[in-house]
Amino acid sequence: MRRFDYSFLAALALPEDAAALEASTKALASRLEGSRVWAGRGMESAAAALKRLEPKGPPGLAQALAQAEEKDFLHILASALDEGGLEQEKSLALGQALSAYDSARRSQGDSLGLIACAALDCARISPVPGAPLGCGLLLARSLLCQAGPALWAQAPLAETFWRYRCLFRPAFQKSLREEPDYAAFLPVFFALLYLSLRALEKTPSAPPATRRRGAKRALIEDFVRNSPEPVRKADICAALPQVSPTTVEAVLGAMVKSGAAKKLGAARNARYVRG
Repeated sequence: MRRFDYSFLAALALPEDAAALEASTKALASRLEGSRVWAGRGMESAAAALKRLEPKGPPGLAQALAQAEEKDFLHILASALDEGGLEQEKSLALGQALSAYDSARRSQGDSLGLIACAALDCARISPVPGAPLGCGLLLARSLLCQAGPALWAQAPLAETFWRYRCLFRPAFQKSLREEPDYAAFLPVFFALLYLSLRALEKTPSAPPATRRRGAKRALIEDFVRNSPEPVRKADICAALPQVSPTTVEAVLGAMVKSGAAKKLGAARNARYVRG
């Protein structure tokens, strides 16, 4: 059985983009926690998103994702499955991964990178057959709540993964097929956290219509900025069904004009990449 060891993170120098994304995520979490202005996603949205991601997963997993907090991951997961507990070999492997996480946390302090590594290994172990993504998100949510701040309990991780699935799913599936490349997975995980926090934001002083327009624009801009490769207008429309194609086209045009994005190709072959 593979030995879990996350001590490498202490000496890991993140690429500039990944380091900036991690810093932005921490800064946004701190600002939102200080303001206490959260959108407050409901439990049903998290459950519905997880069912769409893994429709064949066990029925109790979505509820476990919404209820997970503090150090109760294994207990809640086993109770949600209601099948007499976890498979012994996978339970042992997950326990070793969590032990490695605790050891690294004591020596390095709380770290989003540590949580990413533990969540990826949990997904690879997949103690719940047919639900690797749910297992990883459930553990990530538990460890984030444990490390703080408190707003992580409200962050819609599953809903965000579903919304940006064309970006996250390929990277996630690749991480499950091959030996774990933690360094490559970190920016993907940071992006998921950052976009989940953005979903908690709201601007009370703005009129409702303005707030809606600003939120949709931000979603499109984030999609382009965080995409690892050029994206088509159709990709954005598929990932953001709540945004009209006209709005997507207008925001993309504005981003190109301002230099925030570059346009590659023309007509139906047009792709957009961060400027």
